[in-house]
Amino acid sequence: MEWIGWRKPPLGWLNVNVDGSMAENQGTAGVGSLVRDENRTWKGGFATRLMCRSIEEAEDWALQFGFRMAWEMGCRKVTVELDSLSVYNWGKGLQQIENSLSNVIQECKEWLYKNRVVSLKNVYREGNQVVDHLAKMALKHHRNNFIKWRTPPSGVANLILKDKLGTVSSRRVLNCN
Repeated sequence: MEWIGWRKPPLGWLNVNVDGSMAENQGTAGVGSLVRDENRTWKGGFATRLMCRSIEEAEDWALQFGFRMAWEMGCRKVTVELDSLSVYNWGKGLQQIENSLSNVIQECKEWLYKNRVVSLKNVYREGNQVVDHLAKMALKHHRNNFIKWRTPPSGVANLILKDKLGTVSSRRVLNCN
């Protein structure tokens, strides 16, 4: 059993969480990202809806948009957290890239090395709840508009508070050692 929750970044760094969510059998995805500092303070966030062929493609777009948002905010030391193991592995070069996604992944890799220090981390969904909610909000409500928030939208206030308080969830994790 592991205790999972959102973890603040090191002092002087910002944390960028990204996530994608797919509508079943519709080819529609919601993607989102948010930036917080070591004090767990919201610095910015976005969500949008777009057409995607797979959840991996949605996660890739969320990663690319998250990198772009962090760059535009002036973030140069970032920890990027995502709950897609395949996208994490592609970003780290640990897994072959699907041909249909190679351009998006290549652009994400360019953002990884663009005049900054980036730590890419794979996290469980329980540690990524706020951005998971943003992606689902986009899927349900935002009609392909790119929505940016300087302050948290009302739908995530309780999740933000849980993260600020350091709330954790238990998760059964298989140990393959």
